Amino acid sequence: MTTRDKASRLPRSDASPEVCVIVLFWDNPRETVKCLDSLIRQDYPKLKIVVVNNGSDPYSVKTVTDWLESNEVRQMISFEANENIASSVIFTRSEDVCASEDAAFDTPDDEVVVVSSSFNRGYAGGMNLGVTFCLQTFRPEYFILANNDTAADVCLVSELVSKIEDEPEIGAAGPTIDWTSEVSRLHPSSRVKKSTTPVDQNIPGCFFIVRAGALRAIDGFDEDFFIFFEETDMFDRLRKRGYRVAYMPTRARVEHLSSMTVSTIGDKSAFHLGRSSMLYWRKQHSLVFSKFLVSAMIDHLIRKHNIRSIQAMIKGAVNGLRH
Repeated sequence: MTTRDKASRLPRSDASPEVCVIVLFWDNPRETVKCLDSLIRQDYPKLKIVVVNNGSDPYSVKTVTDWLESNEVRQMISFEANENIASSVIFTRSEDVCASEDAAFDTPDDEVVVVSSSFNRGYAGGMNLGVTFCLQTFRPEYFILANNDTAADVCLVSELVSKIEDEPEIGAAGPTIDWTSEVSRLHPSSRVKKSTTPVDQNIPGCFFIVRAGALRAIDGFDEDFFIFFEETDMFDRLRKRGYRVAYMPTRARVEHLSSMTVSTIGDKSAFHLGRSSMLYWRKQHSLVFSKFLVSAMIDHLIRKHNIRSIQAMIKGAVNGLRH
Protein backbone atom coordinates (compact mmCIF):
# COMPACT_ATOMS: atom_id res chain seq x y z
CA MET A 1 0.00 0.00 0.00
CA THR A 2 1.46 3.35 -1.00
CA THR A 3 1.51 6.56 0.99
CA ARG A 4 -1.20 7.97 -1.26
CA ASP A 5 -3.39 4.92 -0.58
CA LYS A 6 -3.07 5.57 3.15
CA ALA A 7 -3.80 9.27 2.91
CA SER A 8 -7.40 10.42 3.25
CA ARG A 9 -7.66 13.97 2.01
CA LEU A 10 -10.70 16.01 3.00
CA PRO A 11 -13.05 17.07 0.18
CA ARG A 12 -11.71 20.04 -1.74
CA SER A 13 -13.42 23.30 -0.85
CA ASP A 14 -13.06 26.47 -2.88
CA ALA A 15 -13.44 28.35 0.40
CA SER A 16 -10.29 26.77 1.82
CA PRO A 17 -7.26 29.06 1.51
CA GLU A 18 -4.40 27.66 -0.53
CA VAL A 19 -1.38 26.64 1.52
CA CYS A 20 2.15 26.05 0.27
CA VAL A 21 4.38 24.01 2.53
CA ILE A 22 8.09 24.39 1.81
CA VAL A 23 10.51 21.72 2.96
CA LEU A 24 14.16 22.67 2.77
CA PHE A 25 16.70 19.89 2.62
CA TRP A 26 20.44 19.69 2.37
CA ASP A 27 21.45 16.02 2.32
CA ASN A 28 19.93 13.94 5.17
CA PRO A 29 17.54 12.08 2.82
CA ARG A 30 16.13 9.60 5.35
CA GLU A 31 14.64 12.27 7.57
CA THR A 32 13.50 14.24 4.51
CA VAL A 33 11.50 11.19 3.40
CA LYS A 34 9.88 10.92 6.86
CA CYS A 35 8.94 14.56 6.69
CA LEU A 36 7.44 14.26 3.20
CA ASP A 37 5.57 11.11 4.20
CA SER A 38 3.83 13.04 6.98
CA LEU A 39 3.00 15.94 4.66
CA ILE A 40 1.58 13.80 1.86
CA ARG A 41 -0.74 12.24 4.45
CA GLN A 42 -2.19 15.62 5.48
CA ASP A 43 -5.97 15.86 5.21
CA TYR A 44 -5.96 19.51 4.13
CA PRO A 45 -7.62 19.84 0.68
CA LYS A 46 -5.61 22.68 -0.92
CA LEU A 47 -2.02 21.90 -0.04
CA LYS A 48 0.98 22.37 -2.33
CA ILE A 49 4.22 20.70 -1.25
CA VAL A 50 7.43 22.27 -2.52
CA VAL A 51 10.72 20.54 -1.76
CA VAL A 52 13.78 22.79 -2.03
CA ASN A 53 16.96 20.85 -2.72
CA ASN A 54 19.52 23.24 -1.26
CA GLY A 55 22.62 21.97 -3.06
CA SER A 56 22.35 18.38 -1.78
CA ASP A 57 24.62 15.63 -3.03
CA PRO A 58 23.32 13.45 -5.92
CA TYR A 59 22.73 10.44 -3.66
CA SER A 60 20.44 12.43 -1.36
CA VAL A 61 18.48 13.86 -4.26
CA LYS A 62 18.07 10.44 -5.87
CA THR A 63 16.95 8.88 -2.57
CA VAL A 64 14.21 11.48 -2.14
CA THR A 65 13.00 11.46 -5.75
CA ASP A 66 13.04 7.65 -5.88
CA TRP A 67 10.90 7.56 -2.76
CA LEU A 68 8.43 10.01 -4.26
CA GLU A 69 8.17 7.90 -7.41
CA SER A 70 7.81 4.64 -5.48
CA ASN A 71 4.89 6.14 -3.54
CA GLU A 72 3.12 7.13 -6.75
CA VAL A 73 3.23 10.83 -6.05
CA ARG A 74 1.58 12.38 -9.07
CA GLN A 75 2.84 15.46 -10.86
CA MET A 76 6.32 15.38 -9.35
CA ILE A 77 7.56 18.37 -11.33
CA SER A 78 11.22 19.35 -11.11
CA PHE A 79 12.65 22.83 -11.59
CA GLU A 80 16.17 24.17 -11.44
CA ALA A 81 16.91 27.64 -10.12
CA ASN A 82 19.40 30.05 -11.63
CA GLU A 83 20.24 33.62 -10.74
CA ASN A 84 20.70 36.38 -13.30
CA ILE A 85 22.72 39.56 -12.86
CA ALA A 86 19.73 41.29 -11.27
CA SER A 87 19.66 38.63 -8.54
CA SER A 88 16.14 37.60 -9.49
CA VAL A 89 15.47 33.89 -9.77
CA ILE A 90 14.74 32.14 -13.05
CA PHE A 91 13.23 28.65 -12.92
CA THR A 92 13.67 26.13 -15.71
CA ARG A 93 12.27 22.62 -15.97
CA SER A 94 14.74 19.83 -15.32
CA GLU A 95 15.31 17.27 -18.06
CA ASP A 96 13.91 14.50 -15.88
CA VAL A 97 10.48 16.10 -15.41
CA CYS A 98 7.96 13.49 -14.31
CA ALA A 99 4.89 15.35 -15.53
CA SER A 100 3.56 16.36 -18.91
CA GLU A 101 4.57 19.73 -20.33
CA ASP A 102 1.02 21.08 -20.04
CA ALA A 103 0.51 19.99 -16.44
CA ALA A 104 -1.76 22.38 -14.61
CA PHE A 105 -0.71 23.62 -11.19
CA ASP A 106 -4.18 24.35 -9.90
CA THR A 107 -5.40 20.79 -9.39
CA PRO A 108 -5.29 18.83 -6.11
CA ASP A 109 -3.21 16.12 -7.79
CA ASP A 110 -0.18 18.37 -8.09
CA GLU A 111 1.31 16.94 -4.93
CA VAL A 112 5.01 17.72 -4.97
CA VAL A 113 7.27 20.15 -6.78
CA VAL A 114 11.04 19.77 -6.46
CA VAL A 115 13.03 23.00 -6.82
CA SER A 116 16.78 22.52 -6.98
CA SER A 117 19.65 24.91 -6.34
CA SER A 118 23.12 23.96 -7.54
CA PHE A 119 24.65 25.37 -4.34
CA ASN A 120 23.77 25.70 -0.67
CA ARG A 121 22.06 29.06 -0.18
CA GLY A 122 21.75 28.65 3.57
CA TYR A 123 18.46 28.35 5.41
CA ALA A 124 17.32 31.90 4.65
CA GLY A 125 18.31 31.74 0.99
CA GLY A 126 16.82 28.29 0.47
CA MET A 127 13.50 29.25 2.02
CA ASN A 128 13.39 32.48 0.02
CA LEU A 129 13.95 30.42 -3.11
CA GLY A 130 10.94 28.24 -2.29
CA VAL A 131 8.79 31.24 -1.40
CA THR A 132 9.71 32.99 -4.66
CA PHE A 133 8.80 29.92 -6.67
CA CYS A 134 5.44 29.55 -4.91
CA LEU A 135 4.53 33.21 -5.37
CA GLN A 136 5.36 32.98 -9.08
CA THR A 137 3.50 29.70 -9.57
CA PHE A 138 0.62 29.42 -7.11
CA ARG A 139 -1.70 31.77 -5.21
CA PRO A 140 -1.00 30.87 -1.60
CA GLU A 141 -2.64 32.67 1.28
CA TYR A 142 -0.39 30.89 3.76
CA PHE A 143 3.03 29.30 3.85
CA ILE A 144 4.13 26.54 6.16
CA LEU A 145 7.91 26.52 6.46
CA ALA A 146 9.29 23.20 7.62
CA ASN A 147 12.65 21.73 8.45
CA ASN A 148 13.26 18.35 6.86
CA ASP A 149 13.72 16.80 10.32
CA THR A 150 10.09 17.31 11.33
CA ALA A 151 7.06 15.05 11.02
CA ALA A 152 3.50 16.36 11.38
CA ASP A 153 0.31 14.68 12.55
CA VAL A 154 -2.15 14.13 9.71
CA CYS A 155 -4.57 16.91 10.68
CA LEU A 156 -2.02 19.53 11.74
CA VAL A 157 -2.22 21.73 8.64
CA SER A 158 -6.02 21.80 8.84
CA GLU A 159 -5.90 22.74 12.52
CA LEU A 160 -3.28 25.46 12.02
CA VAL A 161 -5.17 27.06 9.15
CA SER A 162 -8.45 26.96 11.08
CA LYS A 163 -6.88 28.61 14.13
CA ILE A 164 -4.97 31.35 12.30
CA GLU A 165 -8.05 32.18 10.23
CA ASP A 166 -9.73 33.09 13.52
CA GLU A 167 -6.81 35.33 14.54
CA PRO A 168 -6.36 37.89 11.71
CA GLU A 169 -3.81 39.92 13.65
CA ILE A 170 -1.41 36.97 13.90
CA GLY A 171 1.17 36.97 11.10
CA ALA A 172 3.05 33.83 12.07
CA ALA A 173 2.22 31.00 14.45
CA GLY A 174 3.90 27.85 15.68
CA PRO A 175 2.09 24.64 16.73
CA THR A 176 2.73 22.30 19.63
CA ILE A 177 6.06 20.53 19.13
CA ASP A 178 7.35 17.31 20.60
CA TRP A 179 11.07 17.77 21.06
CA THR A 180 13.27 14.69 20.74
CA SER A 181 16.56 16.53 21.21
CA GLU A 182 18.26 18.97 23.58
CA VAL A 183 17.41 22.04 21.52
CA SER A 184 14.91 23.41 24.06
CA ARG A 185 17.59 23.49 26.73
CA LEU A 186 19.38 26.49 25.22
CA HIS A 187 17.46 28.16 22.41
CA PRO A 188 15.09 30.80 23.84
CA SER A 189 12.58 30.51 20.97
CA SER A 190 11.88 26.86 21.80
CA ARG A 191 10.65 27.60 25.32
CA VAL A 192 6.94 27.73 24.60
CA LYS A 193 4.44 28.32 27.37
CA LYS A 194 1.61 25.94 28.22
CA SER A 195 -1.68 27.50 27.21
CA THR A 196 -4.96 26.81 25.45
CA THR A 197 -4.99 30.16 23.62
CA PRO A 198 -2.34 31.88 21.45
CA VAL A 199 0.61 33.24 23.39
CA ASP A 200 2.64 36.12 21.95
CA GLN A 201 6.30 35.06 21.91
CA ASN A 202 9.04 33.86 19.60
CA ILE A 203 8.36 30.45 18.13
CA PRO A 204 10.69 27.69 16.93
CA GLY A 205 11.63 28.00 13.28
CA CYS A 206 11.46 24.28 12.55
CA PHE A 207 7.75 24.31 11.61
CA PHE A 208 5.42 27.31 11.52
CA ILE A 209 2.67 28.93 9.47
CA VAL A 210 2.96 32.49 8.12
CA ARG A 211 0.62 34.63 6.07
CA ALA A 212 1.78 35.11 2.49
CA GLY A 213 0.93 38.80 2.67
CA ALA A 214 3.00 39.24 5.80
CA LEU A 215 5.96 37.45 4.23
CA ARG A 216 5.75 39.66 1.15
CA ALA A 217 5.55 42.77 3.32
CA ILE A 218 8.95 42.09 4.87
CA ASP A 219 10.59 40.63 1.72
CA GLY A 220 11.10 37.23 3.28
CA PHE A 221 14.17 36.19 5.22
CA ASP A 222 17.30 38.33 5.57
CA GLU A 223 19.91 36.27 3.74
CA ASP A 224 22.74 37.81 5.74
CA PHE A 225 21.79 35.08 8.23
CA PHE A 226 23.11 31.94 6.52
CA ILE A 227 21.89 29.75 9.38
CA PHE A 228 20.77 30.51 12.96
CA PHE A 229 18.46 33.35 14.08
CA GLU A 230 17.09 34.06 10.60
CA GLU A 231 13.58 33.23 11.79
CA THR A 232 14.00 35.29 14.98
CA ASP A 233 15.02 38.29 12.91
CA MET A 234 12.03 37.69 10.63
CA PHE A 235 9.64 37.58 13.59
CA ASP A 236 11.02 40.89 14.86
CA ARG A 237 10.39 42.47 11.46
CA LEU A 238 6.84 41.07 11.36
CA ARG A 239 6.11 42.69 14.72
CA LYS A 240 7.42 46.02 13.45
CA ARG A 241 4.89 45.71 10.64
CA GLY A 242 2.12 45.31 13.18
CA TYR A 243 1.69 41.54 13.10
CA ARG A 244 1.62 39.29 16.13
CA VAL A 245 3.89 36.26 16.37
CA ALA A 246 2.45 33.58 18.61
CA TYR A 247 2.67 30.06 19.89
CA MET A 248 -0.66 28.49 18.93
CA PRO A 249 -1.45 25.38 21.00
CA THR A 250 -2.65 22.53 18.80
CA ARG A 251 -4.00 19.06 19.53
CA ALA A 252 -2.12 17.78 16.49
CA ARG A 253 1.62 17.92 16.94
CA VAL A 254 4.92 18.17 15.16
CA GLU A 255 7.74 15.85 16.09
CA HIS A 256 11.17 17.43 15.79
CA LEU A 257 13.24 14.39 14.94
CA SER A 258 16.89 15.31 15.37
CA SER A 259 17.62 18.96 15.77
CA MET A 260 21.23 20.09 15.50
CA THR A 261 22.18 21.01 19.05
CA VAL A 262 24.82 23.37 20.26
CA SER A 263 26.75 20.47 21.78
CA THR A 264 26.97 18.48 18.54
CA ILE A 265 27.51 21.06 15.79
CA GLY A 266 30.69 21.12 13.73
CA ASP A 267 33.16 23.91 13.22
CA LYS A 268 31.35 25.47 10.22
CA SER A 269 28.06 25.60 12.07
CA ALA A 270 29.84 26.97 15.14
CA PHE A 271 31.26 29.75 12.96
CA HIS A 272 27.78 30.65 11.71
CA LEU A 273 26.38 30.45 15.23
CA GLY A 274 28.87 33.07 16.36
CA ARG A 275 28.41 35.18 13.23
CA SER A 276 24.60 35.16 13.27
CA SER A 277 24.53 35.91 17.00
CA MET A 278 26.52 39.06 16.48
CA LEU A 279 24.57 40.02 13.33
CA TYR A 280 21.36 39.76 15.30
CA TRP A 281 22.81 41.70 18.21
CA ARG A 282 23.91 44.48 15.87
CA LYS A 283 20.66 44.57 13.91
CA GLN A 284 18.15 44.30 16.73
CA HIS A 285 20.26 45.73 19.60
CA SER A 286 19.41 42.73 21.75
CA LEU A 287 21.70 41.14 24.32
CA VAL A 288 19.60 37.96 24.39
CA PHE A 289 21.52 36.13 21.72
CA SER A 290 24.94 37.36 22.78
CA LYS A 291 24.09 35.69 26.11
CA PHE A 292 23.05 32.62 24.16
CA LEU A 293 26.41 32.62 22.38
CA VAL A 294 28.29 32.74 25.68
CA SER A 295 26.13 29.87 26.99
CA ALA A 296 26.95 27.85 23.87
CA MET A 297 30.67 28.42 24.32
CA ILE A 298 30.51 27.35 27.96
CA ASP A 299 28.53 24.28 26.93
CA HIS A 300 31.25 23.30 24.46
CA LEU A 301 34.02 23.90 26.96
CA ILE A 302 32.48 22.08 29.95
CA ARG A 303 30.56 19.25 28.29
CA LYS A 304 32.49 18.56 25.10
CA HIS A 305 35.93 20.10 25.62
CA ASN A 306 35.60 21.24 22.01
CA ILE A 307 38.15 24.02 21.78
CA ARG A 308 38.06 24.12 17.96
CA SER A 309 34.34 24.88 17.93
CA ILE A 310 34.81 27.64 20.49
CA GLN A 311 37.52 29.13 18.29
CA ALA A 312 35.20 28.89 15.28
CA MET A 313 32.43 30.66 17.23
CA ILE A 314 34.80 33.47 18.17
CA LYS A 315 35.89 33.87 14.53
CA GLY A 316 32.28 33.94 13.47
CA ALA A 317 31.40 36.51 16.12
CA VAL A 318 34.24 38.76 14.96
CA ASN A 319 33.07 38.35 11.35
CA GLY A 320 29.52 39.29 12.38
CA LEU A 321 30.72 42.40 14.20
CA ARG A 322 32.68 43.50 11.14
CA HIS A 323 29.91 42.74 8.63
